[in-house]
Amino acid sequence: MNCKLSQKRVSTERCVELTLIAATHSLKEAWISYQPVLAVMYLVQYMPTIGYWLMDKVGAKRVEAATQKGNTYSLSLLFGKRNKAA
Repeated sequence: MNCKLSQKRVSTERCVELTLIAATHSLKEAWISYQPVLAVMYLVQYMPTIGYWLMDKVGAKRVEAATQKGNTYSLSLLFGKRNKAA
């Protein structure tokens, strides 16, 4: 697995730890993720208009970055330069 990619994922050990904490506190739901994914999921859940706008703005650029094996978590996907139409 690519080191950069694995650094952006919650380790199995950490996921188990957080799941056990959530279960012992009788939580019905627990979201386990690193930023910025967690923030986007909160936006989609609690402010869907803003969340979906953000996903629409970044989604295609993120897929393009993934196909080029680039950083799919970069804020430049949101604030980067726009591609000029040919």
